Amino acid sequence: MAKKRTGVTRREFLQQAALASGAIALTGFAPAAALAAQAGEQKIGSQLIGKLEGPSLILDPAKFPTKFSEAPMLAELVKAGKLPPVGKRIPEARSRWS
Repeated sequence: MAKKRTGVTRREFLQQAALASGAIALTGFAPAAALAAQAGEQKIGSQLIGKLEGPSLILDPAKFPTKFSEAPMLAELVKAGKLPPVGKRIPEARSRWS
């Protein structure tokens, strides 16, 4: 006499989990596609206000900074003699770009 099965097999569980996760993933893409079609001709960043700030590269040696300040968190190490002053820690600009 065959045993009556109670519960879900591993294969059935994996199939159902794959179908459910696929359905959830597909529903997540639908609003993005609708928003992209609705945006139409808007350029990226058009809703931002002001100028984006960030680091800038100084490639002209004439514009290199000549004076540097000590970072407050490193001042104690310099006073204790564990770290050289900022002027000795930074190499000359000419040697880097020549």
